[in-house]
Amino acid sequence: MISKERLIENIKVELQNLETAVAGLQKSMQKCIPLSTQSDWSFSQSESADSLMVKFSRISDIFTQKILTSIVILSLENFDGFIDKINICEKLG
Repeated sequence: MISKERLIENIKVELQNLETAVAGLQKSMQKCIPLSTQSDWSFSQSESADSLMVKFSRISDIFTQKILTSIVILSLENFDGFIDKINICEKLG
């Protein structure tokens, strides 16, 4: 079992990773905003949209799989899957 201190340190590291990832996502969003009014994208524009989706996916992964998982483990609650994890987080406020 991972120590409480180690879990807290992991959360701090992942929060820093999340902050960096959000900054990258914001840059990609600014690049993609003009695409929202276009129906036909060039290959380069399509790659920009793909990059935006990948960055969003990475942020979701950092938050749900790393940060929330560590928080739930710290709470000493048992969980089997994502829904259990979310329910525990809701209970914790």
